[in-house]
Amino acid sequence: MEIESWYCAGIPEGATEWDSLPIAQAPDTERITKETCLHALAESGSPRLPALLSLLERFDRKRAASRNRSFRYFLGKHLPEAL
Repeated sequence: MEIESWYCAGIPEGATEWDSLPIAQAPDTERITKETCLHALAESGSPRLPALLSLLERFDRKRAASRNRSFRYFLGKHLPEAL
C-alpha cells in the first residue's frame, strides 16, 4: 500500500527494540499504512526519523521480500540478483 510497508517488512528478526510491536511480528506487511507504521514506531520510544534510519541500517532484504509482495516484485524486476 505504502512505502512504509517496506520498512516494516525489513525489520530484522530478533530486533529487540521492535520485537514486541505487531509490525515486527506480522508475516505479511502488504496492508501496513504510513500511519500504522509510524504509530508502531512511536511506541518503540524513538522519534520518527531516527527510528526509520535505524531500520534502514539493519534492513533485512530477504526477510522483507518474504513479507511483502510488492517489495519482492521490485527486487525481482530491478535487482534480481538480490533475491
